[in-house]
Amino acid sequence: MTPLLVGLLLAVQDRSEVKQTLANGATVYTRRIEDSRSFCLTLGSASFAATEPSETHGLRHLIEHLQALGSKRDVDRMLESQGMMLTAETTRDSVIFEVSGPKDKFDTALKAVQSLLDGLTVDADEIAAEAGTIRQELALRKWSTELVADAWTKAYGEGALDPFGDPDRLASVTVDTLNAARSEMFKPRRLCLVATGDINAEAAAKSLAEVLDPLAAGDPPSTEFLRPASRDAVLVGSAVGEAVGLTVGPLTERETLASIAAAFGLQSWVPDATPVYTPSQRNGVVVVAVRPGWSKVAATLAGRERQIASTGLAALRGWARTVLSTPSTLAKLMASSLSVRPGFDPKTLIEETSSVGLADVEAKVSAFAKAGSGS
Repeated sequence: MTPLLVGLLLAVQDRSEVKQTLANGATVYTRRIEDSRSFCLTLGSASFAATEPSETHGLRHLIEHLQALGSKRDVDRMLESQGMMLTAETTRDSVIFEVSGPKDKFDTALKAVQSLLDGLTVDADEIAAEAGTIRQELALRKWSTELVADAWTKAYGEGALDPFGDPDRLASVTVDTLNAARSEMFKPRRLCLVATGDINAEAAAKSLAEVLDPLAAGDPPSTEFLRPASRDAVLVGSAVGEAVGLTVGPLTERETLASIAAAFGLQSWVPDATPVYTPSQRNGVVVVAVRPGWSKVAATLAGRERQIASTGLAALRGWARTVLSTPSTLAKLMASSLSVRPGFDPKTLIEETSSVGLADVEAKVSAFAKAGSGS
């Protein structure tokens, strides 16, 4: 073998990032992050459609709860015996299952994720029990989370149901309905398996592909986007506080990033301000919740928009760098993004963030303040 061929072979073997779409449509992504001394293994499943059916509101959330147990109900025991744990989350875009741990535990984590993809047998009693657990979670939700749900509804209409779900409707879900939805949820074209951290990217990609390859191909996830009822900022409130939401497009659009930067700036300048945004490849809402209310806050922002924007722009760029250099945040971003848009490249986040200017962010700070003042 010539030195050139040897060099090319080594270059391929030493790739620090691998992205691959398998024959069945599933996506694999791995990235080595130097000196992280840990890994994050994340499975993402794209949502069925842009909206949640009211009849089974929260069905994906219910499946998340049940599926996290594993096909043999042994995932928690398997991971806890090795000092790890599984976390799961349901968003409007996807359902995410995540395991993090030291690099020598990667094989155990992969075995646990494999169990999530295996068949699951449940009965009506288990469905009712998990619906009860979701009811308890609902009672403990933060005030800001409730306002975010209200902002989504006001911005996108009644079809923008909160993916958390309605416990009363979930309690009456039948086994057949749940099994059909679960089958849909784990079709390969909806799935992305991601490994980031102190790993060999090439070897990890091969292992992830071996997990997903046996799955039979199915239909791709919906590409439908929710359309905002209005492009105007929305103001919602409760007895605890108020929130302003700006409708935005996919994450890497300039206006989306400017809105996120404005939210970061407001968080730094306004006591008790809580910015909420889930990185998405679909349309969404960037929300800033405050208490006791926006009317007082808006008055204090007049004349300070540029300073707030400068703070927010610096925070946005720092956030983008952190997302791409931290195993857990990168894994979650890629698992949710690639299951919706397989062509997504994380490097575009840095590129587009660099294109956002101070004037862009200042305009979004003013939009928050204007909506908050009711003008």
